[in-house]
Amino acid sequence: MLGIRHYKNTAIDLFSGEMRWFYSELAVVPNVAQYAPVSERVLELPAGPLEGWFNEATEWASKQGGHHLAIAGIGSPDVLLGALKNRIDAGGLRVERVTFVVSDLNIYEQYQKALFSIFPEGESSP
Repeated sequence: MLGIRHYKNTAIDLFSGEMRWFYSELAVVPNVAQYAPVSERVLELPAGPLEGWFNEATEWASKQGGHHLAIAGIGSPDVLLGALKNRIDAGGLRVERVTFVVSDLNIYEQYQKALFSIFPEGESSP
């Protein structure tokens, strides 16, 4: 794991590998059979418009009361990470850690670049 940032009260990180190799309390995936998450609670949320998909995923996670949410890294990292920042800024995220799980190294690098751009070093104050 080479990508991690802290923003306000949330840790945001990346995991390169299969969802089935990563444990978290909560997971959101577009297809359970394809991603096979190993989590206590899983939301299968078919892919739709990306920002709306992400908002529905984080709304569900916030209601679950868990501390750690794993999200399948689908679509544009700029859209997903931007939506995450907006959600945190609005005070609407009630998990302490969010991990984007990506299975491809090239996609991981895109997420890492977006993570470091959207959440710059030192922008972690509450």
